[in-house]
Amino acid sequence: MQLPLSSFARKLSNARLAARGVGERLVHGVTHDARSVEPGFVFCLLPESRGANPYQVFAAAERGAAAIICEPDTMLPPNLPRLEVADAHAAYAEAASALFGNAAQRLELFIVEAPDKAAPGTRRHSSNVATLLARLLRATGRDVALLGELGCEAGDRRLPRPVSKMDALELHSFLAQHERAGGNSAVIELTGNTGTNLAGTEFAGAVALTESRPLAPDTVLTWRGLRLPLSDGFLLAPLAGRGNALALREAFEAALAAGAARKPLLASLKTLRTTSGFLEPVHAGQPFGVFLDAAHTPAELATVLAEARELVRGPGRLLLVTGAPAEFDAATRIELGRVASAADRIFVTADNPRHESVMALSAQMMSSAPAARFIFEPNRERAVHAAIRIAGPDDVAVIAGKAHRRVQEVGGAVLPCDDHATAISALAARGYGDGGTEL
Repeated sequence: MQLPLSSFARKLSNARLAARGVGERLVHGVTHDARSVEPGFVFCLLPESRGANPYQVFAAAERGAAAIICEPDTMLPPNLPRLEVADAHAAYAEAASALFGNAAQRLELFIVEAPDKAAPGTRRHSSNVATLLARLLRATGRDVALLGELGCEAGDRRLPRPVSKMDALELHSFLAQHERAGGNSAVIELTGNTGTNLAGTEFAGAVALTESRPLAPDTVLTWRGLRLPLSDGFLLAPLAGRGNALALREAFEAALAAGAARKPLLASLKTLRTTSGFLEPVHAGQPFGVFLDAAHTPAELATVLAEARELVRGPGRLLLVTGAPAEFDAATRIELGRVASAADRIFVTADNPRHESVMALSAQMMSSAPAARFIFEPNRERAVHAAIRIAGPDDVAVIAGKAHRRVQEVGGAVLPCDDHATAISALAARGYGDGGTEL
């Protein structure tokens, strides 16, 4: 999209255009990287870039910059138009939105905001809520894009890149493409610099995860699904675990607040899919639970094991397949083993061993609990098969560390690693077929 510089300037809140006779100069791009400037681009000098190299503006001018977005008291080449703003980050976001026709203002945007940035190594509740909210809204007929920390999706497009790693230009480009493809809504997980990238954007709704409300005492959690009481009824869904129940409640209430009709929402719950990596079920008609979970760190693993333990009934056991990644230090691997010992049987296997010995990595992990609790099987597929082979009625097996991460780093190679396909194969070896996910 092209805009005259004077029109472009009016798209920025309280921007002062300091130049004469340049108002009709056409703008067809914006960037904060001087190396990306082309003739007709506006270069935005961000404060951190200014501190690192105040002469970037001169490089941008030499490359044909139409103007510079900058904060007051910035040294500029003579006769180069400046758009002086109070906040360069916010102005860059507004400029990016304007460049793509302000699609963000026409889309129905919902944000999911956690109270604070998640602590390192913990599970992102906001990611789970955002994903479930997007799926619920789609069930009501909206064409919804999802921009979250687990990746971004719109229609058939999937980006593994988390929204917090997008700059304003990428984000608004993504939203504009979604609108052009017929999309009308988006759910955005507000994290990192995402809020700044949406400066000046109005939202149709917001989910502020400010506090953790406990589940009702009569909540039913099983490995097959959950029954979640509400003030005016209850929800039945094929999701497992306390974390998924909490996320579903937040997402369902947010969908209702957005004007979604209750009846289609309730109908959609019968086949609602779990967010990838959050106790993701593998169903093949077996009389025990099998789950994939992305739990990777000691804190994540502690959370998923506590949730999975609640799904074990009667004499059932909690079985765990996990590994000690090479990227962790020895102390973290030892802590991972201590946390893993909350399971009844632990199958220790490969998890991104890279150039390290799987046996050496696993030995550190297994040093923190009695050896009898652990079964060492370096081949991940065989470890999954071994765990599922011994699973009995009422048992729950958790295959941790991968889920949607379907690669294994071994030596200098990145190899396919599909725990879901392996689990299905292991269940088939016991005579179980696809049992579906409907309650």
